[in-house]
Amino acid sequence: EDGIRDSETWLEFRRVLFRSNPACGDVMQLSLLVRDGVISQVRYKTRGCVASIACGSLLTALIAGQPVADAALLKPFDVASGIGGLPPESGHASVLVVDALKAALKASAA
Repeated sequence: EDGIRDSETWLEFRRVLFRSNPACGDVMQLSLLVRDGVISQVRYKTRGCVASIACGSLLTALIAGQPVADAALLKPFDVASGIGGLPPESGHASVLVVDALKAALKASAA
């Protein structure tokens, strides 16, 4: 399964980050456009389980328009809670998207 949100505009973004979970094989592409310390646009594409797709979609909704400092505080629990919880075997999904977010924030600051 694929989860995609607004991927047709990838070319606007300077950095596209890839994160994967070697245990399950899920892969996430995440890109942020940061202007004046605010995440003005965010795009994602996930190849993986339904939980990873849902967490990626929710992540984009949670961080779009938010200050980078606020987005940096997001935890896997916040994402999992936002989609109504995850069973233990799907907990990797919220970790994957938050790891991708942290990497994208670090890259956008460079």
